Amino acid sequence: MNSVARSAPCLFAIYLAGTLCLPISSFERYRDLPDPSIEVLGNALAFENPINRGLVLGLLALLVAACILGWNWARGDRSLHWSLCDVAFGLWIATPVLCGVFNPSPFLADVRQSLYLGVVWGGPYWLGRSACRTRDDLRGMLGVLVVAGGISLLPALAEFATGRFVYSMLYGYQPFQNVGEVRYFGYRPLLCFEDPNQVAMWWLTVAMAAWVITPKRSNNPWTWVLLGTTLALPFLFQGIGASVLTLVGVAALSVRWPPTVLLTSVRWRLWAGAAIGISAVLFLARGPLLGSVRSMLQRSGMEPAVKDLMRAVSLDSFSWRLAREVDGNTAWNQHPVFGWGTVTFWKDAGMNERPWGLFSMVTGTYGWVGVLICLTAFIASIACIWTGELGLENERSSDGSGAILTRWQPRLSYGVACLATLHVIDAALNPALFLPILILIGAGVSVRKPCAPV
Repeated sequence: MNSVARSAPCLFAIYLAGTLCLPISSFERYRDLPDPSIEVLGNALAFENPINRGLVLGLLALLVAACILGWNWARGDRSLHWSLCDVAFGLWIATPVLCGVFNPSPFLADVRQSLYLGVVWGGPYWLGRSACRTRDDLRGMLGVLVVAGGISLLPALAEFATGRFVYSMLYGYQPFQNVGEVRYFGYRPLLCFEDPNQVAMWWLTVAMAAWVITPKRSNNPWTWVLLGTTLALPFLFQGIGASVLTLVGVAALSVRWPPTVLLTSVRWRLWAGAAIGISAVLFLARGPLLGSVRSMLQRSGMEPAVKDLMRAVSLDSFSWRLAREVDGNTAWNQHPVFGWGTVTFWKDAGMNERPWGLFSMVTGTYGWVGVLICLTAFIASIACIWTGELGLENERSSDGSGAILTRWQPRLSYGVACLATLHVIDAALNPALFLPILILIGAGVSVRKPCAPV
């Protein structure tokens, strides 16, 4: 294996450092707006000013990926093969142009949006695809996440105690600096993330990475102390959704039977396909369904009690997000199939506030076609990474009986697939996407093959 391929964890560390430390974009033009957080999006979708952190890091990632691929090609290395995941992400990058043929947006604007997605999404994805060749590379990337989490803990604790100051001290005005700051106790940190909700997902990412790479048979008590501390961070910083997803992730990584049963059994494959299909239909129909539920609660007089309950358990966050989903249905219904073609579609539809979830923004911009392509790219890559566990030798008893043990340790590919799934779930409620996860997805696709336990 050449030295270029072995540099994958280092390249990932550089991209991650840029994500954690560089300024997001220039926000001065939003300073005088009454509620600038409604206007500003994360780096995942092209907005008014595409010169942002995601674009800069994406360009660098594309350049490095091209150099790696060119170097390997010149050396006669043809080990990187095309995958259906590459096609799926390519279709997502081309979605603005494909849907732009049928929606009211100008064609040049569609081309610019596709170029933006090609850089911001394609850059990290292809960096992972080109740089990562072995499972050790992928494991090293997860280790980088854990180390970066430890480094970022000190400034996070400082903001937790005193309020947010890191971004404003380094780069000035940030429209999200006061959003959801006050929690049950202390302050939720922001650091240099795009959105205060994303910092909670950062700790989930660190916790899941630590859980996957930590040997579960370690007798060192400090190993378990550090792992327990890492798992507690999403709860300490009071990210409600991230805390719930942390529990889901730990449960998924702690099952006692190999999850490949879902993939090797025809019956389970049918059940999994049916579950994915039903979930997709329910997601597309979420606006009318939520509107119907609200109408029923209003008629029964239970709406105030339900609102109070949701406010109590989520500091009014969850109920606010659901209200944005219901309102977003007004815009989606006007151009349901191919969308409006512009990220500011809610303004064109006469709405005062935008939907909050990333997939809701994709639905309004590119319609049902666009959001299905986006979800297909994620689902295809997660399934591809997950099947990297196929062909795994079952662990057998050491007493000579040959009996298959029921104990099961989290495996690397399955752990990365679970981590990516948690971020996809979070994107349904939050506008930001943690772009380094695309590097892990690309890396997981590259090392997809029968493998041994971590």
